[in-house]
Amino acid sequence: MVRRILRGILMLVLAVPVTCLIIIGLIDFDLLVSIVTRLMPVIVVIGVFGFIVKKAFFTKSNTGKEVKK
Repeated sequence: MVRRILRGILMLVLAVPVTCLIIIGLIDFDLLVSIVTRLMPVIVVIGVFGFIVKKAFFTKSNTGKEVKK
């Protein structure tokens, strides 16, 4: 449930910048290429940080209390 809400919020936040990049790409493709090449390292760093936070806070712990049927 929480994962679904976070995914929806992320999609809304990313919709505006992606739309702007598409418009820039339609107007001037060279500018789009230069922007995207500068954004790639930033996206990787944010993705690694997000992966670490996700693993640290949103993992299910198996404490052995669950009984398999």
